[in-house]
Amino acid sequence: MTYTQLWYTVSAYRPASTGNDSIPRGPAIYASEANPKTLQCPSNPSPEGYATALLGCYYGTAGKDFPAGYGSNAHVFSSAPGRLVVGRSSYIGMGGYYSPSSNPQYVGFFTHMSTNSVSRCPDGTSNTIMFGEMAGGLVNWGGSGGIPNGISGASWTAGFNYSGFNVPKSGPIANDTDNYYRFSSQHTGLINVCMGDGSVRPLKTSIDFSTWVYLTGIQDGVVVTFD
Repeated sequence: MTYTQLWYTVSAYRPASTGNDSIPRGPAIYASEANPKTLQCPSNPSPEGYATALLGCYYGTAGKDFPAGYGSNAHVFSSAPGRLVVGRSSYIGMGGYYSPSSNPQYVGFFTHMSTNSVSRCPDGTSNTIMFGEMAGGLVNWGGSGGIPNGISGASWTAGFNYSGFNVPKSGPIANDTDNYYRFSSQHTGLINVCMGDGSVRPLKTSIDFSTWVYLTGIQDGVVVTFD
């Protein structure tokens, strides 16, 4: 792929959008078509329980924070028939607070075309979130793109989400329309996060917003430690 070509526009990765659920089938499965068990939280619905999956988080400046020519300021989900194909995930990469072009000091491990690595994390890998839970939430699509109303969640192909959309949220997601764009879980009062050093920690959803943001940036200069 070139810089300006998104993965989901490649026919081998995802079927073209038609607005209906007839999936064109060739000799092989689509590259985005898998639901690894290790990426599914037992507390969440099964992959089939999601109406669609996230394709990307496009906020900030086109050509810098996401490929040019694909709109902006939106969580982009797959329309039909790709909505049935794109693999689901209960976890997603951490992009930091918001788009790097507008808030470079709060950049996370994963951003568009980034070359970030665990060896270049000034705040410390044990103090910086690399992945977080994203359970999804209810979106009333109203038939747009051939997507039925229902829970819409992350995919393992989506790359990352930003922490600036509010602190993590926990609890039932079936009727929650304020959840599809946030880090979240269906646990009670917490989400699980994976730090840059590979350790997994429970994080209370009662966390202060500023503290949450500092935990998600690799170079904000504020080191948050765990008691």
